[in-house]
Amino acid sequence: MIDTRELIIPEVKPGGDELDLAKELINRFSVKFDPSRYKDTYREALMSVINAKIEGREIKSAPAAPAGPKVVSLMEALRKSLEKKPPRREAMLKTEKPELKRRAARKAKERGNGRALAHSKGGA
Repeated sequence: MIDTRELIIPEVKPGGDELDLAKELINRFSVKFDPSRYKDTYREALMSVINAKIEGREIKSAPAAPAGPKVVSLMEALRKSLEKKPPRREAMLKTEKPELKRRAARKAKERGNGRALAHSKGGA
């Protein structure tokens, strides 16, 4: 067994593309946490097994899950996920309060201005 304290792990700083992608993912999928939207399916399944044992029924284990596709490039997989899904924030704004629409529009405008400034500084 390898002692992890002996491993030499180089310090790696993420590049600009990785940071931009991370920020985009966070902005796109950020919503206020609402615990009522979630269901404890593990507890339900466990209670089902416990009750089956109490009743004397035979317990069958679930079949093994099939292996998923091998992800070669995490960055490419993240980019593809952004292409497939519509922006969650836009979908939410269709049904949310006008106040949220104004706030999102203001943030989008600020981001747009920041990009325009970045492009103008680059000499393009």
